[in-house]
Amino acid sequence: MLLLFGWAGQVASELRAAAVAQQFDFRALSSQQADFRHPQRIREILAGAPTGTCVINAAAYTQVDQAESEPETAELINAVTPGVIAEECRRRNFSLIHLSTDYVFAGDQSTPYVESDPVSPMNVYGRTKLDGEERILFAFPGALVVRTAWVFSSHGKNFVKTMLQLGQKKQELNVVSDQFGGPTSAAAIARTCLDLARQILPKKNAEGPSGVYHYCGAPAISWHGFAEEIFRQAGLQVTVHPIPASQYPTPAARPHNSILNCDKIFRDFGISQSDWRRDLAEVLQDLQAH
Repeated sequence: MLLLFGWAGQVASELRAAAVAQQFDFRALSSQQADFRHPQRIREILAGAPTGTCVINAAAYTQVDQAESEPETAELINAVTPGVIAEECRRRNFSLIHLSTDYVFAGDQSTPYVESDPVSPMNVYGRTKLDGEERILFAFPGALVVRTAWVFSSHGKNFVKTMLQLGQKKQELNVVSDQFGGPTSAAAIARTCLDLARQILPKKNAEGPSGVYHYCGAPAISWHGFAEEIFRQAGLQVTVHPIPASQYPTPAARPHNSILNCDKIFRDFGISQSDWRRDLAEVLQDLQAH
């Protein structure tokens, strides 16, 4: 059985849909049912889960800029409670897949980041997510922590939907061109999580690969290039001017290089990176249909 923490978020929404399509026995919990601000409630939920459960944690505090002014709440949701989940999973012999972020890195190296590269978050969000990783793997070394990046979908707020909204109103936009990463569809992340779950459910995590893994879309691109592709596929005539990040200040600093090397997850689990351009076409079709 799968126990999914998260309901309305981008990845959680896709996880529920994919779990139904792939005929998984699962239970998904909303933030009202499983409030990460109350760790004891999460312990009680896990205490009632059946033997052999695989937990997928897609719940998180993801408001990167807002986290700068709410560090305690971000820490509780992104670090303290995930650490509690890991403790309970190890105690009850459950499997655990936890989603993390590329923002654990400073973004100052010139090559894609591998899992063992030094971490040095630039913002509160990244620090709380890194703390969550460390708490999880300290409590349960057999857990899987999957770092991903630049998530987009037809759900919630994301870069794709923001660009489409702006592109309907403006013929010219300025978009940052000196930050690079791998746009990743929430649907691709959901497929990856379920693929991992399928591989680890028959056995204890301790018997197979564990630890930190990277998964993101390919090929790597800048926000500027991403925006251009969004408008091209959407058929919107928008001129996108490249600007440096210094001309678009935000409360939380962002890394210049968020490119993740995903060789390890392919080597250990046979999971390949998805082409985000194809995934973008599917998201645009879904948005048009609804």
